[in-house]
Amino acid sequence: MNWVPCIDRSDGFGWECRKSINGKKHRVEKSVREGSWFEKANLTIEETIKFIYWWTRGMKQNQIKEELGLSPNTAVDWDMFCREVCEVTITEKSEVLGGPGKIVHIDESKIGKRKYHRGHMVEGQWVFGGIDEDSRMCFIVAVENRTEETLLALIKKWIKPGTLIVSDCWKGYINLEKHGYEHRTVKPFKRICK
Repeated sequence: MNWVPCIDRSDGFGWECRKSINGKKHRVEKSVREGSWFEKANLTIEETIKFIYWWTRGMKQNQIKEELGLSPNTAVDWDMFCREVCEVTITEKSEVLGGPGKIVHIDESKIGKRKYHRGHMVEGQWVFGGIDEDSRMCFIVAVENRTEETLLALIKKWIKPGTLIVSDCWKGYINLEKHGYEHRTVKPFKRICK
């Protein structure tokens, strides 16, 4: 196989093999995308890389759509794809964190949107996660509620005993020291609105 320019392909290049078998000439072409996750993408590889780069840099979906000239549906699809890759990566790469001498920060949050665009009432899914201060390894899991019982079970599953756990002042964390953890609290940042 040789790497050759292909003007009829959106990426401009492809793999080509020319052989003679039993005196007959054969020519086989393959896309550079074959066997990769680019294979079914409708964007060019350049557009895909730009989209992913800008997405990881926090550029808004609408800005990326305008820069690349994408349809709204394509922009939404790629945004969701990037989110799914992150979700799968975090799920598959999650491991037990901490241990003696280690610090793990934990928090719970509700992911969703404000109800009726007013106040702080949010409709959505509760999640709980932690991040190791040194290794930056993390875990995040969906939870039904944030009761002490629920959170403690997850802390025992994801964080080794002897770890210094840093959290907000949520009452669900009040008994961590009784379960073999050190515990420090930080007050959450409060926004003052006028």
